Amino acid sequence: MKTITNIADRLFRKVEPVDSSFGSEAAGAAVEGAAGETSGQTGAQTKPQTCTAFPAETRTPAFCAIDCPGRCPLELHLCDGELARVSANKAAPACHRGLSMRAWANSPDRLMWPLRRVGPRGSAQFERVTWDEALDEISDQLARIRREHGNESIYLAYTTGQSCTTADPFERLMNCFGGFLDHYNNYSNPQINAMVRSTYGPGALYPGGSELDAAADARLVLVFGASPAETGTGRATWHGAWDRVVEQVGERGGRIVMVDPRRNGSIPKRKRPANGDENEGQASAVCGASLTGSSTHKGRPATPACGGALSADAAPGGQTVSWLPINPGTDGALAAALLHELAFTHNALDWDFLRERCIGFTDETLPEHRRGLGLSVMDYLRGTGYDHMAKTPPWAAAITGIPANDIRELASQLATARPAFIMQGWGPQRRSNGEMTSGMIMMLAAALGQVGLPGTNNGMNIAWGGGFLTRVSAGRNAVPFRIPAYRFLDAIENGEALGAREGVRGLPEASCGNAEGPGSTQEAPAENDAARGFALAAKASLEKTSHSNRATYSVQHQNGAAHLPCSIKAIICHGGNCLTNQHGDVNRAHRVLGDPSKCELILNIDVEFTDSARYADIVLPDLFRMEQESAMDADGWGRRIAASTGELGARFERRGAWEVCVELAKR
Repeated sequence: MKTITNIADRLFRKVEPVDSSFGSEAAGAAVEGAAGETSGQTGAQTKPQTCTAFPAETRTPAFCAIDCPGRCPLELHLCDGELARVSANKAAPACHRGLSMRAWANSPDRLMWPLRRVGPRGSAQFERVTWDEALDEISDQLARIRREHGNESIYLAYTTGQSCTTADPFERLMNCFGGFLDHYNNYSNPQINAMVRSTYGPGALYPGGSELDAAADARLVLVFGASPAETGTGRATWHGAWDRVVEQVGERGGRIVMVDPRRNGSIPKRKRPANGDENEGQASAVCGASLTGSSTHKGRPATPACGGALSADAAPGGQTVSWLPINPGTDGALAAALLHELAFTHNALDWDFLRERCIGFTDETLPEHRRGLGLSVMDYLRGTGYDHMAKTPPWAAAITGIPANDIRELASQLATARPAFIMQGWGPQRRSNGEMTSGMIMMLAAALGQVGLPGTNNGMNIAWGGGFLTRVSAGRNAVPFRIPAYRFLDAIENGEALGAREGVRGLPEASCGNAEGPGSTQEAPAENDAARGFALAAKASLEKTSHSNRATYSVQHQNGAAHLPCSIKAIICHGGNCLTNQHGDVNRAHRVLGDPSKCELILNIDVEFTDSARYADIVLPDLFRMEQESAMDADGWGRRIAASTGELGARFERRGAWEVCVELAKR
């Protein structure tokens, strides 16, 4: 920790940016024009106008800080001070994202200097300004908004491009400024993240499954909506773990079944026969599109009959990996039908475990006042639940597009395969009712009674671990409220209408004690201890805080429910493109963000001009982690620490966000 503190101290030092000869012809140019000035000049952005002498060749450590737990250590090769190439550090391999950092650093799309909006929001019409002009305007606007609306009106947007120990400068700055409106959850896995706590308890973490290497000990690996070979968490973390799993499972005669709407890259291609009659791209261990028999998938043509893909002779050469095509978003129906078969046809569930350790799978394990109402999982599967529909293979076939015989074959294999490794990616839960889909897959793993045994998984995605290297402290946020990351547009348009039922956390418990759902204060996870403490302190009356002689408190509506005290009036977006890019309704985002009368200030700090930056009032050019001093834990399990010396340095008028926050703090 001493090393990290020293790095943080050095980052506070003022570093003058390298100038690129601020020409008068560039003043007032829009960002497209600014980029266009250098698009046809090789090295115009990468060759600084400086007299500093560089050694002929230098190798310096750095790391890939993409939003990925791989966190691969890299080596930068500098020639005359310029980044010539990037190679993997000898400590671990690196994927193509990390090795392509030279193209990222030297991209003509990089932001080079501060920009100020001169046209309508969303029009991408900006002019070049000096750093003093930009910082003065930002500090003046933030001070005005705090004075008029309170710190609760300043929102730090959900972002993903800030991976390192010094990645929270704006959180630290705003906490020193009196706090800010925070968020929880994310765009990646919010529904499965909530369902994990409902399935395994409030202290459960996600992703918290087994390591992928554990699947090598399984007899059957069942993968829902994931492709470990393509969407892994970095070569430095996995070291080709999926390849090892496929090889070792195959050596023992085990099977791997990939449930996916597409033939993904984790399914090895079938080797081309000598006669060349068959397609090389056909999924291995799949004869046509079905596991057994001739069938017609929903929206797919009938395919020739073949042997069961889970059997040893499923494909020429006894291939290991099978592909089970499925209609998108219907994985939960398949899991329910598998549970139905395992319970009523094969009697293969671990009934002792379900009765002794689980609540709600069978009727007798429900609280007494909930029994006999058709609320158990068994009632749902049997057809005595709320929808009065038995979850049979034919029922699932009509939904998933998977033939009923294929579902029965897969259930038969699950009934006898010990151990079974069941995992899911994030795709299935990124749908309507995605929490129910993810929960049913986890329930399938738990009902077999194999969770925690060698070669098994708990139905979640594979584990990441890591996070042992803490970030520089951001301090304490005096604003107790947190909103779901996805609801920031609602908080801009009418924040005063958002309460516990809309997922707001940190509201006084006395006013929202009867709220139901995952957004209520009572159900906040352990990470929300600060909000819980605020709620308890405000049990009898609403706590008021004063900012610049303005009392701010949560709005008490006539129905007794507490809500946010105000709407969002300022957004700080550092290292993220989620204001538009990942949001579900881009047209609405365009309408809301494009209206300066609603959100009065949008500040964007990034390395490139993203789509979200189009809606900013001020855009500031940030640095990559490899261009500044930084450090982070370099793989998912704490086996190494990666550091960047910052020797590559800044180019043009770019500045690191930490330095920007220091300058704003002075103002």
